[in-house]
Order: sequence, then structure tokens, then C-alpha cells
Amino acid sequence: MERGMRRGGLLLLGFLLLSGGCIGPLQRLRSPGVESAWEVADKYGTELRWGRVNEAAALVHPKLRTGFRRLLAGQEDRIRITSFEVESVEVQLDKRTAQAMVRYSLYRVPAVVEESRSGPLQLRWELSGGRWYVEPDLPALARDLGLEPVSGAP
Repeated sequence: MERGMRRGGLLLLGFLLLSGGCIGPLQRLRSPGVESAWEVADKYGTELRWGRVNEAAALVHPKLRTGFRRLLAGQEDRIRITSFEVESVEVQLDKRTAQAMVRYSLYRVPAVVEESRSGPLQLRWELSGGRWYVEPDLPALARDLGLEPVSGAP
């Protein structure tokens, strides 16, 4: 009888794990991987390519989000990013930071001369949210896009 109860308890535990009862906490405990960092960097680039500043800002670390929005506010019709490619992503030894190498092309209306840019894009894993955030270098981004840096931005 005791053996049957033990087996029933193990079956119930297995069912709960498989049915999603504990999936959320298990996902938060898993270590951040290259694939998920790559996905965030790629989605960030896609949102910028389509001129969706607010959607791109949702992928930016909260401490930089306001400065990012202020930098790009009203520029959606002026700056056109025509391509954005993630070339590589390397998760650092601390498993909480990553660096993506990205390449993108843009032009500024009314000019039609396309310019290419490439460089690093930093990402940070936030354990509390269980996700990667982009940490753009706002002064470098302003320079690359031909914008005035936002004063007071971190």
C-alpha cells in the first residue's frame, strides 16, 4: 500500500511538472543562453527597421528606456533603417551579459544615400524578469544615426 501511494505521489508530481504547474519557475531558473540573446537582438533590429520605436524600447533595459525613447522620438519618418543583421552573439562568463555584433544600413530622409554601420550591441540578463534586455550605447547610437545626443540620458 505504501509503495502504491509513493508511486501515485511521484506520478502526480510528474503530471504537475509536465502540465505547467511549475514551468514558470523552472524557466526563470534556467541559465540565459545564446539563442535567447540572439532573438532579442534580432527582434530589436526588426522593430527599428519597421520604425516601431515603442516596440524596440520595450526590449531596451528599463534604466535606458526613457533616454532611448527621447533620442528617437519623432525620428521615425526621418531615419530609415533598411537592414539589420545580427552577425554573432557571445554570452560572457558571468552569464548575465552578452555582446552581439550587428551590422545595419540606414538613410536619412530626404537623402537617399545608404550608409552602413557595424559594431557591438550589449545585452543584459535580468534574473528578476528572466529575460535579456538590450543596453544600447545612447551617445554612440545618436552619432551613428546623425542625431543630437539626448541631454541627461544615462
